[in-house]
Amino acid sequence: MNMRTRNILTAVALLVAFALGFGLRGGSGDATGSHDGHGHADASAESTTWVCSMHPQIQLPEAGQCPICFMDLIPLDEDAGAGLGPRDLKLSASARALAEIQTAQVERRFVALEVALVGQVTTDESRQRVITARVPGRLDRMHVGFAGRTVERGEAVADVYSADLYQARAELLAARRAVEQDEPGAGANLQSVRERLRLWDLDPDQVSAEGGDQITITAPVSGTVLRKDAVEGAYVTAGQPLLTIADLSRVWVELSAYERDLTWLAVGQEAQFTVTALPGEEFAGTVVFIDPVLDQRTRTVQVRLEADNTAGRLRPGMLVRGRVQAELAADGRPRAGRDDAEPPVAVPATAPLLTGERAVVYLQSPEDELVFTGREVVLGPRAGQWYLVHEGLDEGEQVVVNGAFKLDSALQITARSSMMLPEERLEVPPVPECFGGLATTLLPAYLTLQETLAGDDLAAADEAARDLLDTFGDHCRTSVPTLVDAAQAVVDATDLASMRVAFQPLSDTLWLMIEQVGWQGEQPLLRFHCPMAFDNAGAHWLQHSTTTANPYFGDAMLRCGWEVARLGDEAEEDDS
Repeated sequence: MNMRTRNILTAVALLVAFALGFGLRGGSGDATGSHDGHGHADASAESTTWVCSMHPQIQLPEAGQCPICFMDLIPLDEDAGAGLGPRDLKLSASARALAEIQTAQVERRFVALEVALVGQVTTDESRQRVITARVPGRLDRMHVGFAGRTVERGEAVADVYSADLYQARAELLAARRAVEQDEPGAGANLQSVRERLRLWDLDPDQVSAEGGDQITITAPVSGTVLRKDAVEGAYVTAGQPLLTIADLSRVWVELSAYERDLTWLAVGQEAQFTVTALPGEEFAGTVVFIDPVLDQRTRTVQVRLEADNTAGRLRPGMLVRGRVQAELAADGRPRAGRDDAEPPVAVPATAPLLTGERAVVYLQSPEDELVFTGREVVLGPRAGQWYLVHEGLDEGEQVVVNGAFKLDSALQITARSSMMLPEERLEVPPVPECFGGLATTLLPAYLTLQETLAGDDLAAADEAARDLLDTFGDHCRTSVPTLVDAAQAVVDATDLASMRVAFQPLSDTLWLMIEQVGWQGEQPLLRFHCPMAFDNAGAHWLQHSTTTANPYFGDAMLRCGWEVARLGDEAEEDDS
């Protein structure tokens, strides 16, 4: 968890600790109980744990001051969570009112998100035509003198004189005379000449007329001349472009969508857009294409709209700001007009507590409105004031939409784990029979290493790490490879920082293995946790003493951390 989230948790705990903790203890106190000089209720009979209202992780068996902020500790009623699970919390009616807890029903509903897009107007490529020279020759005349002019279908755009056309005309006339004279093979020859003219897209009657050495090229469609590629008097080759014409009665609008918004977009959606050149006017279009390839430089995808432009108000190149009102169905795809689409599960955006990659919510018990349960959920995208939920919630459940932070802080005050700070457990490695005897010699070497790291003594820590590795011996070394590898990593470290990094998996693995076989030592084995180690990721370690000796910070933050678990005789403690 990052520092910002941890600071929020601490601040919330400070603000609600007295009020909420007060409610957890059942109200305004016992009228018959005695109080100490600080106004605390006498906890000698029932409340044996004392906590800090600002640092709920501090849990001590006796009254006193917090070792972090030096505030007076308050007694904890350990029966507040009796009969409840580790993620459950029960408030008194007054505590619920003070915490301002509000709930809402989890429901299935379509929620809309407005996706903002930017781009520009372009021509519809399916409505473009390139007019080319059909035969090589000279441009005797260009009827279209400039780009931007409109032309009608069938209108003359250029006259071309061609020597090839003159020869084809002579061959055509000769073939016709041969047919008239009924010469052998004349019909096939005439057909061959006609086919050559057809491939040139020429009319034989036009070629055979007087002046047939010149051809007039006409516009195949009505539209606007986008580009003029030739000038009058130039010699052109067959297939050379002369003009580019586009029908602008319909245009494309090419928009850029960020990859995070792609889940909301689908072909067929209606979109609205405005153009900078026409403020106050709004236009409509339909999504007809979404580029399957992402631009890795801008992390965007091109989304194409098709829009009517009969009035001619939209011009290619105009800047556009578009928006799409999108809805997601339960299958994670945009609804986009699907009448049979099932609505997704949605909760108000204030319900989830976000902690990096995790999200947790608190649910009100259906049997008791004063009992709340924390649960981890898998969220989908956010749509305005709603989150879609992929996993973890069912329709009809009551989710906390206001006060979830306070509930999470209250869990810490009652000496239980916060949903925001879950304890991560490693997979328990297989434990061989020889480990039971090994643990009694391995743990002293480990504890020496822990003490030298807490004392910032690199040389002593290096010696302790080597002693730890030597304790395995040949008979058990191959049976606990995970533990041996962790110890070897500490030995291989060359400075305190890298040694402390390697010390963490060694501590976690050793604890899990001892926990599995049990601890029979004379002193209890304590597991401590520091939430600020490794950039607030947190880390554990083992020690006998109840006084915190942090091996990850040493003298810089020696007392940062607290006991979170214990193995062995809980009645026997070493306060040295």
